[in-house]
Amino acid sequence: MTSRPLSAAATATLGRRAAAYAVDAAVACAVGVFAAAITVGVALALGAGRAVGAGSLGAALVLAAGAAVLALLVWAVVYSAMQGGTGSVGQRALDLRLLDDRSPEAIGFWRALWRNVVWALSCSVVIGWFTPLFDPSTRHQGWHDTAGRAILVDTRGTDAAAPRPAAEQSPVAAPLAASPPLTWFIDRPAPPLPQRAPAASQVPSPAPAPEPAPAPVLAPVAVPVLAPVHVEAPAPEFAPRVEPSYAPAAARTAAPAAGPVRAAAVATASAPPTAIITQVPMTRPVTAISVPLPETQGSFVAGAPVIAVLTWDDATSMAVYGRTVYGRNPIVEPGIVSVPVRDETLSLSKTHFEVGGDAGGAWIADRYSTNGTVIVRDGSRHLLIPGLPTALRTGDRLELGDRVAIVGTAP
Repeated sequence: MTSRPLSAAATATLGRRAAAYAVDAAVACAVGVFAAAITVGVALALGAGRAVGAGSLGAALVLAAGAAVLALLVWAVVYSAMQGGTGSVGQRALDLRLLDDRSPEAIGFWRALWRNVVWALSCSVVIGWFTPLFDPSTRHQGWHDTAGRAILVDTRGTDAAAPRPAAEQSPVAAPLAASPPLTWFIDRPAPPLPQRAPAASQVPSPAPAPEPAPAPVLAPVAVPVLAPVHVEAPAPEFAPRVEPSYAPAAARTAAPAAGPVRAAAVATASAPPTAIITQVPMTRPVTAISVPLPETQGSFVAGAPVIAVLTWDDATSMAVYGRTVYGRNPIVEPGIVSVPVRDETLSLSKTHFEVGGDAGGAWIADRYSTNGTVIVRDGSRHLLIPGLPTALRTGDRLELGDRVAIVGTAP
């Protein structure tokens, strides 16, 4: 059985949460009953030489109740320690884990204990039992989960959102702890840059385009060609006036050769378009992007393959060539392209999510958005943990607040 990263785990459903709690409650009841039974047995054994009356039996029951309460308090501490670590009995039985809501790490003993205290207090007013139902998101966080900054995830769902094997070569946990999210990907796009540098250096090669700068000759050539038509009668009057306005004498000397000049003009006019057309493919399919290319994108667009194509619910398609952040008004970071997405529902955060990768595959990471990022794959919904990248596959459905995008590839 292969292990998968917890960053791809989906949130636990309400049914599995209830089942895990039922198992834990049964264990707690067993602990209390066992402690009470032992206490009653010991009390009766100590009073075996005396007649058993109502008073002695009542005292034994009081001791049993006290022992049960004490045993449950001790169990609550042990239960919190288990939840803050690898999970309680019920959570382990149902493959659930209690993790920090911002990173795939255990919440620890003290936060788990505080979570259980809030749970007990909220349940004392009945409504606490139903607080997970009040969460409109897919996290199903109750008041106690919010107080402990915890989220219950289903570790069985990690297989659906596991990173591709190539991505497993780079460690995830250490770089993320040392620097802001996704910094461990900065070194990955770096190697291709030296390979694209020659491509960038070749771009100036069409610089011969300035050489057709003789194109300005077209303006003087066109005027002298027309001038003889109107000046044939009073040639002496207009000739001196043309010289000061069209200072280049070379243009006037070329005027008599109207036939050759027109041929040359046609040749020069046909040359620049070929130079311009050769530069158009450099911008890649412009129709696939709904916004102008920022200057930061130029460093990797030239010669870079299309990593993925996002098709939004409004039929807008956006091609991804490298690390790109999306949102209503995404932040600008060095080496990362910022693409604003028009969202009249305002369910997208200003900086909502990031897509990156290379020719081998793409990944996505939630950038601590308000409504979160959900991948729907093979009928299962997987909520991304903010700051942790997850591999993308063709056909994945991205739920971003009230917006939806489908992951595809370049045609």
